[in-house]
Amino acid sequence: MPSHPTHAPGYWFQEWMNRHGVKDGTSLRRALDRSQPLRDLVASAPNPVLHSSKTDPAGAELVGGKGIDLTGYLGCRHIDCLTKEIDGLFRHAWHYFDVISLPDQAVERLASYNQHGEIDALASDLDSFVLVVHKLSKAEAMDLVRFDVRMPPCVDHFRKHAADAGIDQAFENAGALANELASSASFSWEVKQHDGHPHIDFVLISPAFEHTEWGTLCSARQDLPSTESAIRIAAADVVVKKYLAGLSADAMAAKMAKAPLGSTIPFYRRLLSTATARTVGDVAFELTLPVSEGLSAKGIVQLRKKEEAAFRRLQLALRSAITERLKASEARDAEVIAREIRRDVIEPELLNITDRLRRSRSLAARSALGGIGLGAIAATVGLLIPLTAPIATGLAVGGAITIGAQALKKANDDVLAAMKEVQLSDLYFLWKGHHH
Repeated sequence: MPSHPTHAPGYWFQEWMNRHGVKDGTSLRRALDRSQPLRDLVASAPNPVLHSSKTDPAGAELVGGKGIDLTGYLGCRHIDCLTKEIDGLFRHAWHYFDVISLPDQAVERLASYNQHGEIDALASDLDSFVLVVHKLSKAEAMDLVRFDVRMPPCVDHFRKHAADAGIDQAFENAGALANELASSASFSWEVKQHDGHPHIDFVLISPAFEHTEWGTLCSARQDLPSTESAIRIAAADVVVKKYLAGLSADAMAAKMAKAPLGSTIPFYRRLLSTATARTVGDVAFELTLPVSEGLSAKGIVQLRKKEEAAFRRLQLALRSAITERLKASEARDAEVIAREIRRDVIEPELLNITDRLRRSRSLAARSALGGIGLGAIAATVGLLIPLTAPIATGLAVGGAITIGAQALKKANDDVLAAMKEVQLSDLYFLWKGHHH
């Protein structure tokens, strides 16, 4: 048995789900209530060994961090929010990355079950992950992701984890950010008894976070503050430490995988405001490239498979452009460099592609119109693809049109020649995704 899951398809938990008909929370609970599926789950799980790579990945690999790691940590575990994370994940990765490393939540949850033996907790913990795996499978996206065992976020040891991951600079900003939250965020709190001792349960709302932050101050861990200002500072410190723990775990996973980290958590940027060296993968992740809003995760995956050669050309072109810009740009922030590349390289070429196709179709339409002749050749509008839209209105006569065969052939040849030229563009795959 491998020390960590291999590249999907073949993900062990998905195979267990398929064997026992698990697709949602109800079918999961039904399976876990039976001894044979539960024994099979325990036996199928790989050893919880942290994923690490001794060499650089062979392809363009991305480590999915919080916001797109599909755990709901620092976000929400409701399937609607996790579905948005799936879409966000592929919209960040569709144009460049070959494989995306995600945390193997099933191994992590099962390790807790093996320690405590609580079926209810296991069913609850795996519920949203089952839905995530099922959605990825339906989107035909499992061959683009790999589930790896990772170190979970830890608020008790995040300082050491951050140092090990090389992001000590996050602590330089943490204190100031906590003070800022304490003074600007909206707070409410209530003193309650939990486990026989007092707690302060608080709610923090701030534009710095996408979701409302809930937390607690425990009298068993610290002296509870008694004034409003002290409660605000203590609560803000708890929230900032939670984000530091998530960032530290993500950064460590990326370091061990020798791959760039991708995350959509805005607060991470503020914690890491100190400039650091960026890689090609960092910039590629920040390239917010145009893709049709109607293109789902499944549509993105299908487009990549259908246009494999075009995808590889785009990948190589982006790698070259990013490498050159990293050498020449004075900017150190990956997002800034990505904006420069989009503005100076990508958008002009996409406009050029669109303009070439528009001109070729316009010329083809005029050529066909010039070749109209009585008694030549009858052709229905349906036969004029791809010229239907440009010329159908001007040529329709009683449900059919008559044009010169030579003019029709030249018009089609002109459009096909322009399309062939466009398909050889390094950015054709990107244009296709934008107009799909």
